[in-house]
Amino acid sequence: MAQQTAVEWLIQIVSGPLIKIPQDVIDKAKQIEKEQRIKDYNVGYTDAQCNHINDAENYVNEIEYLRARIDDIDDEIKHREDKIADLLINGETYNK
Repeated sequence: MAQQTAVEWLIQIVSGPLIKIPQDVIDKAKQIEKEQRIKDYNVGYTDAQCNHINDAENYVNEIEYLRARIDDIDDEIKHREDKIADLLINGETYNK
């Protein structure tokens, strides 16, 4: 049996007689997975060309860290927007 990708495995687990995943959703998931594999390969290739040793676990951890930081920044922006909106609605001034 050929090795399954994560998307193929998930489709096999989730699909059943009561659940039918639309083919366009399956195709999109496979396309995203393919693009990610290409991106990961290119990162590894670039690192090798620069004589830089980079292991995959560090790469994944760094990406997860950066995504968490983006989420934190998004949350802070949302918080500030909400505070400014509240202040404008209540007619108060904001001194920060």
